[in-house]
Amino acid sequence: MPRFPWLLFIPILTAGIALRANAQSAAGELRQAVLLGDMVRAQALLAAGADVTVRYNGGKTLLHLAATQNNTAVIQALLSAHADPNTAT
Repeated sequence: MPRFPWLLFIPILTAGIALRANAQSAAGELRQAVLLGDMVRAQALLAAGADVTVRYNGGKTLLHLAATQNNTAVIQALLSAHADPNTAT
């Protein structure tokens, strides 16, 4: 048992973002980061395991959204997190 067991209950913080355990919330936060081109936030959420396969309006994926923003850094991050570039809308 750790000397300070209460430390186990401190929320996970990555790049100043409190990551929620709820996968749907994490996917929504990742969508916002993609749309805003917020690379730091997107990488933090991807590192925490946010789902990159979620579909939005008309079947668009996060990769589609990143492409519409023409943000190659976010596209690369999504591809590194195993987003499928062959997913059709």
